[in-house]
Amino acid sequence: MPNFGDQPATEGASALYAEAVRVLSQVRSTRYTGNYVVDEETGRFELNCSGFLSMLLYEVNPSALATVDRSGKHYRPRAEDFHRSILRAGPKGDGTGWLRLERVSDLRPGDVVAWLRPAERSASSATGHVMVALGGPRSNPARPGEVLLPVADCTLSPHGDLAAIREAGSPESEAARPAQPVMEPAMEPVPGTTLGQPRTPEVEAPPALAPGIERGSAAWLAALPRDTREPGIGGVGTGVIGLATDATGHPVAYWWRGGVSRHRLVTSIMLGRLE
Repeated sequence: MPNFGDQPATEGASALYAEAVRVLSQVRSTRYTGNYVVDEETGRFELNCSGFLSMLLYEVNPSALATVDRSGKHYRPRAEDFHRSILRAGPKGDGTGWLRLERVSDLRPGDVVAWLRPAERSASSATGHVMVALGGPRSNPARPGEVLLPVADCTLSPHGDLAAIREAGSPESEAARPAQPVMEPAMEPVPGTTLGQPRTPEVEAPPALAPGIERGSAAWLAALPRDTREPGIGGVGTGVIGLATDATGHPVAYWWRGGVSRHRLVTSIMLGRLE
């Protein structure tokens, strides 16, 4: 697993990151399924994205898992439940052990990304997707407006491994250029919140340098994990997603295969952190 030089921001995030890395090292056979089969002795992991995150939380912070607001009568929380609980927690927390981050640039290892199913994916039975960040965000030097994030999750389809970016030319000359925000219409407010209200623009500094490796550089791109999951089978693994932000750095859309997908999907995206 590449070390990106980033450090988790809290003890809770550090524990979640460490557990994700430990589980990844145990995987010998895996597939994406609505069932839940975990056998660490044989390295067998058959579950879905919310099952993967629930498994990690059960080991490191069962009380935070217990506070996730389950919809319906589901035994385990679904992606939409994590999304709602992070939204509810807010930037200062609400006593559940969760914090909500407002900007993609705030993400660090062990943080959680949860998005809702986009409207144009209405045929999908999934309520959305959840994943754990393995590093901080980096600007994509080959596609301004895209922020790349290495993640661990359980999915049916692979994320990006950035091979296309490495073949795109010479990213070195673009490495220091921060991604320009993608302007999007304000999201419709969720009842009882103000997420749909305009945010005050903030000026962010260019990404900092990680020890021994420059963010967004050719060396960093080469070090990113490859997503080796087979389409149609999937399972637990690592890959790279792309995120688009509004003028204040809040995520408003994603590219499933970071650096590769041509079509970005607009939806509500929550960024969470364990205290």
